Amino acid sequence: PNLARDPEFSKSDSIRLLELVSAMATPLRLSDAPKGPLDRERRALSLRAKDQVLGVLYVDSKTTKQTYAEMDLAIFEALANYATTVLLYAQLQEEARQDPLTALVDRRHLERALANEVALAAKSNQQAGSAREPLSLLLADVDGFREVNRLHGRTVGDDVLRTVGGILRDAVRRSDLPARYGGSTFAVVLPQTSTEGARITAEKIRKRVQEYEFLGGELAVTLSVGLATVPAHAS
Repeated sequence: PNLARDPEFSKSDSIRLLELVSAMATPLRLSDAPKGPLDRERRALSLRAKDQVLGVLYVDSKTTKQTYAEMDLAIFEALANYATTVLLYAQLQEEARQDPLTALVDRRHLERALANEVALAAKSNQQAGSAREPLSLLLADVDGFREVNRLHGRTVGDDVLRTVGGILRDAVRRSDLPARYGGSTFAVVLPQTSTEGARITAEKIRKRVQEYEFLGGELAVTLSVGLATVPAHAS
């Protein structure tokens, strides 16, 4: 059917302005666990999704030669199911590399990413035949964190770590990689950053944490931050 002539859709500005003849759309979600012996993983994913809408699959046509009918819906919904599965797998992979408390990447992913960045910087400079591009790493530790847990409890301690992780994430560039190294220690990989640039970033992070009012200003939290740069401090 022609959407422009359908009384249910013809009054829509988007239909009229785009001159659409036919369209199909379906939400990307797994509301019902698929059945069958080969669908165990998809059933687990669908239970995890709990009707979460991950996106929308949409197609339209402006020509009467390419219209969509009800017979196309089954194929369209099958494509939507496959797209949903791919998105859920990607979501699970992202969560697998995250620290659950701070939502930063964990130490395992940090070490892999750091090794890749070192190799990439070395390779790019060998190809260019120029001086090695700097790569910096920050390590930051919450001062006296054991005392925070002892005096205020682990719930407050977790809130401190979660907040510090958020400050790190907001203080760095998109190309940088903030991570929770372990315990009360955090790390930030800074590609294409000299020692001086890393020092500026470290001071910005340290100052933001110091100025943050934990427990409404009743708890003072500070960071100690160290840095190293390749190739100035290591090869």
